[in-house]
Amino acid sequence: MEIDIEGQQIRERLFSKKLRVVQGTASEEQEKEFCPLLLRSLFPGEALTFAIYLKTLNEGNKEIHYLPCGMPGEVFQPAWLSQLEQIGIDRLYFKKVDLPRVIAYLNNYLLILEGQGGIANQQKMRVFYDQLNLTIRQAMTSTRMGPYIRSTIKQVNWLLEELATGKLPLNFLWEIILHDYSLYNHSVNVFMIALALMVYLEKKEVECQHMGIAALFHDVGMTRIPPEILDKPETLNAEDRLLVQEHPQIGFDMLKGFSAIPLEALRLILEHHENCDGSGYLRGLSLSQQHRHTRILRLVDTYEALTSLRPYRPAYRAFDAIKILREQSGPRGLIYDQRLLEIFIKFLAL
Repeated sequence: MEIDIEGQQIRERLFSKKLRVVQGTASEEQEKEFCPLLLRSLFPGEALTFAIYLKTLNEGNKEIHYLPCGMPGEVFQPAWLSQLEQIGIDRLYFKKVDLPRVIAYLNNYLLILEGQGGIANQQKMRVFYDQLNLTIRQAMTSTRMGPYIRSTIKQVNWLLEELATGKLPLNFLWEIILHDYSLYNHSVNVFMIALALMVYLEKKEVECQHMGIAALFHDVGMTRIPPEILDKPETLNAEDRLLVQEHPQIGFDMLKGFSAIPLEALRLILEHHENCDGSGYLRGLSLSQQHRHTRILRLVDTYEALTSLRPYRPAYRAFDAIKILREQSGPRGLIYDQRLLEIFIKFLAL
């Protein structure tokens, strides 16, 4: 294999601190051609199957540039990993056209980690989390959602087994989850938290499965909302809010033709913004009219949104998010089920 001279030079500049790297999340609009990949998901000592890039800032004109730092066929050296971690880099980037290759690469990493036990189990869960983030992105953006829906449902069942059998301690979820802002990361976080909460509540396996599927796809309708609305750095105006409030119906309509999605999950997707006092949307259902698990998805969805970075505000601390959930009222009473909230607080403290 030829030596990647450009990548080698870029790494040398980076490790000698002569290159300014941009960290943190960005909007889909800002990352039109590139996707983030967490550093923890790269396999040290194995050959890359796709090019990886650094996101850098040009000091002169303040423009963002993506510079290649590893090419297909090049071995991702363990020394690179430790050096990148030492200078505080937690993610690299790949081109969106390489998304299927990256998912296949992560699948291969998971197969290698499978059955190793010990520390490998924790790394397996981190890679699973990142792989699911990319898989749900692929599912939500593809013109042919069917194959990806079936793939994600297999992942729901796999995680459910890990949680239900105790292979994955519930409290380890808080070490895995990253509260970055993106539609896909939010969907995966809600899924992880809601599924774990259902297991904690000792719900039946089929009920947990329905919740897991609904949580993963609860915001799929958002993919049909213009990004300039979703990425606004300020609070939405009334017209924009009305458009965004259509997303449960849009998501329901997008998924109702897929036989792999159970009706119970579709109903939860449709109802996930209904409130306990009957003031929610789309239909303003009273609590007795809602699916018995709608209140769970509603609570987890809001908690995750509050504790994640948003374009228009920083993330709330867990304590402050709980305070909001306790106090937020609609026209006829509290929005969130307070008995469930007390259980949720105990769950968070695991």
